Amino acid sequence: DLAGEYVTKLPDTAPPVKTRPAAELIVEKVKNSSQPVAILATGPLTNIAEALRLDPTIIDNISVVEILGGAVFVPGNLGVLPNPPFSTNKAAEFNIWVDPVAAQEVFQAGEKGLNIRLTPLDATNTITFSRADQQAWQAAGTPESIIASEFLDFAITVIASDRDPNPVWDLISAINLSEPSFCEEVPLHIKIDTATLPGETQGQTQVVDGLPPNATVCLNPSFNNLSFSKQEIFSSTK
Repeated sequence: DLAGEYVTKLPDTAPPVKTRPAAELIVEKVKNSSQPVAILATGPLTNIAEALRLDPTIIDNISVVEILGGAVFVPGNLGVLPNPPFSTNKAAEFNIWVDPVAAQEVFQAGEKGLNIRLTPLDATNTITFSRADQQAWQAAGTPESIIASEFLDFAITVIASDRDPNPVWDLISAINLSEPSFCEEVPLHIKIDTATLPGETQGQTQVVDGLPPNATVCLNPSFNNLSFSKQEIFSSTK
């Protein structure tokens, strides 16, 4: 099948590795870091919430948690999946919907000093990447650019069924973390719907007026604010 062209065959055997809960590792790395830690969260927030439960004082050594997730003033993205509860929930974004309780706990930590920057669908929907971008990344020739090129090729060909151009959600969040001028951010108080059913509005990213902000939200990113273009993302770091 088409997806098989993009699958890397792993060795039949692998050396034994020690495993441990991700939350414990987060706590250890943050506590032992000589400098405040920036966390880029491009999936559900389960591990970060669990780390905060284990040791709430890690907030003191976290410079920022950049979150890819949520849909603040735009519809969610669960509707692209054909069956309930996905198809009936028009409000939630996938990363937040997977564990809305964890997401709500993380945003509550924003009320206690955790610096949260949110890059929702409002932002990622506005910037797309094309085959021309993919080819430029490939030509840059760095390990990072080649991997990114292969991912964009997969995203356009398989995930988006050859829709060109296509969003690359994680990349927008990563750029927002590394380039402060990329997006004008709006301070908002964010609350996650944990009360309704998964097929209703559970996981919706809600703005609560009248309360102090617990996050800054990227709504309008633009490469016009940066010294490099979409095609130069990786060549500019050589």
